[in-house]
Amino acid sequence: MEDTIPPSSRLLSHNLRSSVKNKEIMEKKIKAAGYVRVSTPGQEEGESLSTQRKSIEAFAAKESLELVQIYADEGISGGSVSNRQGLLQCLYDGIRGKFSVIIIHRLSRFGRNALELLNNYKELQKENIQLRSISEGIDFSTKYGEFMLTMLAAIAQLERDIIKETMMENRIARAQRGVATAGMMPFGRTFDREKGVWILDEEKANIIRQAAKE
Repeated sequence: MEDTIPPSSRLLSHNLRSSVKNKEIMEKKIKAAGYVRVSTPGQEEGESLSTQRKSIEAFAAKESLELVQIYADEGISGGSVSNRQGLLQCLYDGIRGKFSVIIIHRLSRFGRNALELLNNYKELQKENIQLRSISEGIDFSTKYGEFMLTMLAAIAQLERDIIKETMMENRIARAQRGVATAGMMPFGRTFDREKGVWILDEEKANIIRQAAKE
């Protein structure tokens, strides 16, 4: 008489195989990438590259995401994507299937040009790549999320325009006070930033005087 496996044993074996399979699926984490950016190399105020990286790493660990790489652009304006090599590489790798989620600390780090930001997001959507912004905490894949993304992109550009306008006003004000702002210094003069005064370089000044006499 052939040995037969009791039904209870077969059920136990099936459940064990299912449990192992489910565990393997759970352990296979979704791959994600991070992107960080600062406008100036020394930018702080809670938005430094180090702070953004730590925030992204903590978020990935909390969400059980496999963080494959963090891309960075240091000292680069968020106005246009054309000179942001870190973001361009991030988008390129995402399209190639290297990851399926991009994590950013704040939406403005992704860009401050509303049109480019929204266009880049549409490209991510085509490739089924999620954009996760830690600070905003919004699911951009929903209709409400898309609406909020449009609003936040417009706000990010408004902030950028205000910053540019303020910087220009400050530069004009310094120039009116005789403070060196940008560009090359006049030949024969240097500016003492600590004292806020111009200093005449006598050696170069003599060259100018000699040239004027001739």
